[in-house]
Amino acid sequence: MIRCELCGGSFFVLNDLHLWRTHGVRTDEYGSRFPGETFSDETKEALSVAMSGPKPPGFGETVSRGLNGRSDEEKAITNSKISQGLIGNTNRLGKPKSKEECEAISRAHTGKPLTEEHKANVGEATRRRLADPEYYQRFCETMSNRWDVPGYREKMSKLHTEQWKDPQYRKMMEEANLLAYSNPERGKHISEGVGRYWNTPGNRENRSEYWKKRWAEDKEYQSNQAKANNRRPNFDEVWLGSILERNFPNEWRYVGNGEVVIGGKCPDFLHISDGLIIEMFGGYWHKEEEIDSRTKHFEGYGHRVLVIWDYELLDKDLVNRIKAFRDLDKKE
Repeated sequence: MIRCELCGGSFFVLNDLHLWRTHGVRTDEYGSRFPGETFSDETKEALSVAMSGPKPPGFGETVSRGLNGRSDEEKAITNSKISQGLIGNTNRLGKPKSKEECEAISRAHTGKPLTEEHKANVGEATRRRLADPEYYQRFCETMSNRWDVPGYREKMSKLHTEQWKDPQYRKMMEEANLLAYSNPERGKHISEGVGRYWNTPGNRENRSEYWKKRWAEDKEYQSNQAKANNRRPNFDEVWLGSILERNFPNEWRYVGNGEVVIGGKCPDFLHISDGLIIEMFGGYWHKEEEIDSRTKHFEGYGHRVLVIWDYELLDKDLVNRIKAFRDLDKKE
């Protein structure tokens, strides 16, 4: 048997059936990278027996006439049929590789930069496979199922986080994305793919539930998202902050930038006792019914809430309201 240096599989014959359709590499390119035999001893012996003895009249001309004028793809199909007859079904499409095969592929590629021709061949082979609706459906199902494997999501998240720390990798990905979206056909393909995903029954609901759960439970994610959005106090919040600092120095601090997240929601101002919250509501952005829902949310975590509207910032009695709110627990 002949061992494929790219995946570690064993074959009677290494030809385009496996190399081109699986790895996007032609036989001659494989031979230049990995010199050696591409026919096993068993295959050589079988061919020797088959080719020995008298040939039918015109045998050579028939073979030559049958191969001449055929495209590389047609020849690959012919090789496929011949090889299937010699070695049985070796098509690995849809079948998971063993750990040993994955390690063999990794070893074969390590330290061997791909030529531009090889990259183009791999890309063309991938595009050709994805153009097949049946293959595309299986590919999507396989990729979707991977995210349900325990630990896979965390593993990929950690991997991409580390990769993005590399400026060269980040620049490469940014250029690749710009190039992809600058191509009208590619942009249309991406748009259609995203549309198919969101229009698939259950996908929208599943993603919505996932993000709601993450916002509610993952405090580090909540804080990172708020900071990434560069949340800063708006005009009304700055105004209220100055009132608080002038009348209650060092008692209140602005935390609406994601510094503090309570059950997936960011309060605006938090008292040093960590039991009191002031929410700054603007008439343009907020509605009356939001007061009840937001108040109940924070109260569910043991906080008391005071909501102040933007038009109340001019109220002369505002400081007394805040003082009464702060001292309510003391009176009780």
